[in-house]
Amino acid sequence: MLELLRIENLAIIDSAEIEFGPGLNVLTGETGAGKSIIVGALGLLRGARASPDLIRTSAQEARISAIFRSGEQETIVGRRIATQRSSTTIDGELTSVGSLAQLTSTLLDIYGQHDHQSLLQPAEHLALLDDTLGSEQLLASVQEGYRRVQALQSELEALRRSAAERARELDIIAFQCREIDAVGVRPGEEEELKQERTVLAHAQALAEAARGAVETLYEEEGAAVERLDLARRMLERAGTTDHRLIALAQELAQAQQAVQATAQALQEYAERLEADPHRLEEVEARLASIDRLRLKYGSTCAEILAFRTQREADRKRLEGSGERTEHLEQALARAQAQLQTEALALSQARQTAARELSQRITQELKALGMGDARLVIHVNRQEEGSGPGQGPPRYQCGPKGIDQVQLLFSANPDEPPRPLVKVASGGELSRLMLAIRTVSRPPVDTLVFDEVDVGIGGEAAVQVGERLAQLSRSAQVIVITHLPQVASRAARHFWIAKTVRRGRTLTSVSPLAGQEREEELARMLSGTKSREALAHARELLRRGSQG
Repeated sequence: MLELLRIENLAIIDSAEIEFGPGLNVLTGETGAGKSIIVGALGLLRGARASPDLIRTSAQEARISAIFRSGEQETIVGRRIATQRSSTTIDGELTSVGSLAQLTSTLLDIYGQHDHQSLLQPAEHLALLDDTLGSEQLLASVQEGYRRVQALQSELEALRRSAAERARELDIIAFQCREIDAVGVRPGEEEELKQERTVLAHAQALAEAARGAVETLYEEEGAAVERLDLARRMLERAGTTDHRLIALAQELAQAQQAVQATAQALQEYAERLEADPHRLEEVEARLASIDRLRLKYGSTCAEILAFRTQREADRKRLEGSGERTEHLEQALARAQAQLQTEALALSQARQTAARELSQRITQELKALGMGDARLVIHVNRQEEGSGPGQGPPRYQCGPKGIDQVQLLFSANPDEPPRPLVKVASGGELSRLMLAIRTVSRPPVDTLVFDEVDVGIGGEAAVQVGERLAQLSRSAQVIVITHLPQVASRAARHFWIAKTVRRGRTLTSVSPLAGQEREEELARMLSGTKSREALAHARELLRRGSQG
């Protein structure tokens, strides 16, 4: 609900803060006191267009902020209107007016003026009917069926490319696969070749190093093998005296064999480097072939092979597209038929609900002082059309079904119902929405009614008060009213007053209770605070508290 509204430098309001409560909240005051400015401020929070002309004279900017609360969740919104650069915030973060409007449309609705009213938005008429219908399951089935049809149509559209286009794609795939297969890459090959290239580029130096090591270990006079052999024989002779040296001599024998093996391996290594002087060219050519593939199909050999696998899968898919197309066409036909069935069921439920709701709302309008008014909720199915012998008609189906819903209104018995936006005044719209909300559930937590009591009195005024009080049991209701029959029902009563101080017009907002509230009701009843008017006011408050 709307917990707090703060206004600064807006029109003739210098500064005002209103703490609204749950249930019915009313704002009263003399004509021109500034009640419409309060509604206008709420309209700005609903995304209404702002103009620097709204800024109070001599002020630099106007500010409107509000706190909405739902359980433990608190949302703070605000607008700053300035001559140069205005701003909008949600929970302290800068945002766009559009984002603000999108958010507050789920929190607050205003009825009475021609700005920001769901009744005047044809797209909302369907939602209004569905809210009353309680058709969540039917609507969910239609939405799921629609998504299924859309997915099948998208897949079919991708498959139904021309045969020539498929042939071209298959030719491209065949060329790419042949090109990759001709090179015959394997995972990790590029890294191995680069390492081999580095070795080959330094083959002469590496071979010389290997041969030098062979000479040092094995071939030259005093080589390591020869000296190890000498040391071994010395230990063996000494071992005849101390047998512990025999084991050490055996270790030297093993070391001698290891050195000989290492020398042999180094010899073979040097011979391999010298055996194929053209190997470096082969490696460079192989790397160049892989580089050409990398430019087209992937940064590594593994990625190139993955691309090849994917293209093979593409080939199979394209070659089997005919069979897949036939399967999808059958599935789409079944899904469309099912969607038509579910959408028709939803449409029939809507038409029944529309007739019942139209009658109930029309009866409510009579009770609200609009005895000649009629509301017709028109549900129109959007036909695609069908020729002779083509079976039952088919309907254009969207995510919400096959229906277009329009509210038609007539205020007088001799006038046919016409689109609401063309014929209803602000006061009529307010009472119409009150009638609608009396028989249906509110879509948001806070409802604001302005001009709901224009041109009515007597029993109709009592009925308006009763219905606003009834509505306030399921939603927070804020009402700008001139009717004491309405004001007496409020849980919170605010008085809007206009004064002139030092040549400046100021509007103030004050909560009323006790004697002050009785006096305001007396003023609304007779324009005076006479004993009779005060007694009548107390009686209204007594009745309001009982209702």
